Amino acid sequence: MTFPKTFIFIIIFLLSTLTIASEVKPLFNEFGPQANSTFCASKGYPVSWKYSKDPCYRVGSFTNFDELSPTNQVKTNEPVWQLSYANKTEVDPELNKLADDVLKGHPITSIIIWQNGKIHKEVYQYGRKDTDLFSSFSMHKTLTGLVISAAIQRGLINDIDDPVTKYLPSLSQTDWKDKSVFHALTMTSGMASYQRELLLPLMFKDADRLSQIKKVSKNAISLAGEKFIYSDTNSYVLGLIAEQVFDASQGDIISEVLWQSIGAESDAQIHTTKSGQHLLSASLRARPRDYLRIGLLIANDGQNHLGQQIISKTWINSLYGETDRLKDCPMGKNCREFAYSYQTWLPPIPQTIAAIGKYGQYIFVAKETNTVIVITSADKPEGLHKKPLIMKLVSRLASK
Repeated sequence: MTFPKTFIFIIIFLLSTLTIASEVKPLFNEFGPQANSTFCASKGYPVSWKYSKDPCYRVGSFTNFDELSPTNQVKTNEPVWQLSYANKTEVDPELNKLADDVLKGHPITSIIIWQNGKIHKEVYQYGRKDTDLFSSFSMHKTLTGLVISAAIQRGLINDIDDPVTKYLPSLSQTDWKDKSVFHALTMTSGMASYQRELLLPLMFKDADRLSQIKKVSKNAISLAGEKFIYSDTNSYVLGLIAEQVFDASQGDIISEVLWQSIGAESDAQIHTTKSGQHLLSASLRARPRDYLRIGLLIANDGQNHLGQQIISKTWINSLYGETDRLKDCPMGKNCREFAYSYQTWLPPIPQTIAAIGKYGQYIFVAKETNTVIVITSADKPEGLHKKPLIMKLVSRLASK
């Protein structure tokens, strides 16, 4: 029996429609946990610098930070790294429930779960859109580290054991005089954590970055390599080194080295001082799917969607702490529950790394299960160890 071509076409069309209809799609919720009582949904999620003390302003501010601080564009380029979505029948019901528990238990503004080539869940809450730019806070630090890797790969930096003052000689009169690039990467420079003293003048008084680093770098707490001290000063030093060797601003470096290489779907933004100096450690804004693409670059051993080796595989292995040097104290897994590698956290979950930003911003990459998770939120400024629902989700996704 033969069928008319029109009939066959209709059958094919209906089957394709059914397939598309069964794919996971982004979900958009107008509200989220405590939307009115805590995050001021009834006021339209307002924007203000008051967000640090009053959570009413967090949802709005974290997707509209360009209203609070000047920015420069981080430009992307074609072709876009195309993302695929799983069929709903492929989604593990248990994982779906764990993700829903996180969405109900925390003020999550977006979550994306990608595994083995496909997105299994993508949700936006509190009226946020997939086209919004979400503040990364200290997830930015991991990108600063990736830029250093690219500089080494291109021969612009000789070695991570090079002294900082080789590239920033004006720091020779400070306690950076005996610190290396490695010490800055691993937060083991011994420099004190004068976060407010470093950052507030940059953000509000148009201070000069190098001058601020000099001011907060006169008295090291410990010798290089003795202690792990989490400090933006280390990230700023790395950012200034990158700007020196690339002869470009950090936003332009991230654009050329990363954003265009990962086929980002949208331009990002980087915050600046009033006079235009780029802020180097917690000031990038991007779409969640582009944060996902950064995670995919890491999950793909440093290769992008075009098969180009953007970040060396050696560096990717180092992110996971897979060298004797990075396993040791003071930052390694041998002495810390939450270990640290090159501007990247290693939570107590096997073969998993995390870019972590204040107020609950995360990119998790789990090597064993080829999984990337992106979470943005307006959460309390507390550590991941105090968020068991998120830890449970990541631990489950990271294990076979």
